[in-house]
Amino acid sequence: MAKRKNFPEEFKRDAVDLVRSLRDRTLTDIARSLGIHPETLRNWVREDKARTQDADGGGDAGMTPDEKEEPKLGPVRVLHLAQEQGGAGGEGRR
Repeated sequence: MAKRKNFPEEFKRDAVDLVRSLRDRTLTDIARSLGIHPETLRNWVREDKARTQDADGGGDAGMTPDEKEEPKLGPVRVLHLAQEQGGAGGEGRR
């Protein structure tokens, strides 16, 4: 069995930040470049997400302000988008 490594918290945070900021690279690719197993990095990302949600008091942690606003707009936003595309009872753009 492989020896279990203990990584410093700063290394874990930096690795998670890399996953979030480098959208053009896969988690597996990032893990390999850091010399860690992809599942280890995946677990760190999950733990960070759960910790952030707990600290934020809800499920909107890590969301942009626009994404947080969407549920409040709900049907109005959907109707507006449909009207822009020429459907859902609106004339839309021509």
